[in-house]
Amino acid sequence: MSKVIVAAPPHAAPEPHPAPAGPLRWVRRIGYAVLGLQLACFLAWSTLLYRRFALTSDFTVYHQAWFLIAHGNLDPFEPDLGIPFWQSHCEFVMWPLALLYWVWPHGVTLLWLQDLCVVGAEAVAFTWLCELAQKYRPGRDAAWLAAAGLVLLVANPWIWWAVSFDFHAETLAILFAVLLARGLANGRRRAWVWVVPLLACGDVAGTYLAGVGLGGVLAGRRSRLPGSLMACLGVAATLLITLAHGNRSSNLDSYAYLAATGSVGGPLSLAALAKGIATHPLGVLRALWAKRVDILANLAPAGLLGLGDLLVLPLVLVVLLADNLYAGLGFTEPTFQYLPVYVLLPVGTIVVLGRLMRRHRRAALALACLLAAQTLLWALVWGPRTEGQWLRVSGPAAATMAQIAARIPASAEVIASQGVVGR
Repeated sequence: MSKVIVAAPPHAAPEPHPAPAGPLRWVRRIGYAVLGLQLACFLAWSTLLYRRFALTSDFTVYHQAWFLIAHGNLDPFEPDLGIPFWQSHCEFVMWPLALLYWVWPHGVTLLWLQDLCVVGAEAVAFTWLCELAQKYRPGRDAAWLAAAGLVLLVANPWIWWAVSFDFHAETLAILFAVLLARGLANGRRRAWVWVVPLLACGDVAGTYLAGVGLGGVLAGRRSRLPGSLMACLGVAATLLITLAHGNRSSNLDSYAYLAATGSVGGPLSLAALAKGIATHPLGVLRALWAKRVDILANLAPAGLLGLGDLLVLPLVLVVLLADNLYAGLGFTEPTFQYLPVYVLLPVGTIVVLGRLMRRHRRAALALACLLAAQTLLWALVWGPRTEGQWLRVSGPAAATMAQIAARIPASAEVIASQGVVGR
């Protein structure tokens, strides 16, 4: 009697998931406790930033739209940008989020929501990598792999920097992107439920969907068809938003230098940009090489080995290309734009380590310890610099501004510097 063997994607955990063995069970419990502690620290840190007025104009854009939508203005205008809010990035998620205003009508609510989504995404990624560790090496080895993955997630100093930079819809999108990627890898049809809230987070989230879908195409036969559909949907959504002028804050002209050898006059169309890059491909390589140190700095704490995982690689490349090909250094430094790298690359790293452990156990364990150690080193060097980078308003200065803000009429125009304008 012939046997039929069906190959599953490398990320697919057995269904139903087996209960974790003793050591792994303890690592999971400790991991969730650490993530809970991290969430408490994030909430306290966000509250401090808010009270200190340490928020920039980016926060103004979202907070004003949130406030106006909650008060019945369903088409708020953004005076700083000179456009309707929806044309900034097509972030329609702000409309349902406006209901939260009536739960706690303070701007810090947005920062707390951001913290919940980022830690929620980390929790999903940690659960996922624990399942993968159990699949590749059940027993004590799985606990070591999961512990290494936990360090790559929670010790990465750039996640602190990501939640420190005001509020952005990308910090909400990362939760839906991770849920979608895990569901796709495990062949769950209900993974499609995360597509709508992901796309509601705007044009950047559309590129996340395309990256997750392409990863599904490359990962295996079971995820190839749904991955193809997701990739096409992500590309189509991004193109539609662009054609509808719904991503005017994305500033497509900042990529114009890639499309020609000289200066480009006037607005640049997406077709012209694609044609220019195709005819001048070396410009892309030169731009990436010039920022190689920053690219390495963003990748290393999350685990470089994750680049060898075909499910994670496309989304990481989408993020790296979009941020580092942007003119200047604005999106090169560690920030919220790289959250898919910080959260999903550890999952890919565990996949690569798990495969290696099947043949070379000692080498895999040594690599896992080395990766965890270098992440802790990044945390020791850059973690203490977080306060100096993001909390630049002194307590007395914040107290004075709070007194002044209480005396400003609601209809008054306020001119403030970039470091404190968010409040």
